[in-house]
Amino acid sequence: AALFRLDRDNVRNSDGAGGFVQVGQQRPEGLEIGLQGEITRFWQVYGGYVYLDAKILESTNPAEVGAHFPNIPAHSASVLSTYQLTDAFTFGGQVGYTGTRYGGTNIAGTAHLPAYWRFDATARYRFSPKVEVQANLLNLTDELYYDAIYRSATPFAYGAPGRSMLVTLRVNL
Repeated sequence: AALFRLDRDNVRNSDGAGGFVQVGQQRPEGLEIGLQGEITRFWQVYGGYVYLDAKILESTNPAEVGAHFPNIPAHSASVLSTYQLTDAFTFGGQVGYTGTRYGGTNIAGTAHLPAYWRFDATARYRFSPKVEVQANLLNLTDELYYDAIYRSATPFAYGAPGRSMLVTLRVNL
């Protein structure tokens, strides 16, 4: 676990004319908790939770003072569980949560991205001590969510990848 508080000075801020200036002060502070353990010799669980209160303390735009950083959720968490079925085969799943994120500032009426849950699956097969293949199926429910929201006069966001699979072959020489 960790408690933290950082003060950042001379933070990049909009100059109101489409450019940026090095002014302002930000303060991210919060709590991070991580857990890892074995339920049995074959079943492992990893997880974590982050609470982040990231506020703007000084800005050239008075409306931003006291607002939250853009694209930073106050709450996020994930849990990964894997089970080793045989000496060669391991499978598992992960669930992750990302809270609401704002574009620009956390001011009423500001564009934002909704909170979302994402579910993934993984499987690994070890052919030998030196060769294994792993498959990760991401976003099992094909949930529409967004990577980030961008600040501009008309905020916009890019959709994150839908359901996808990554296959990795590892060879240890």
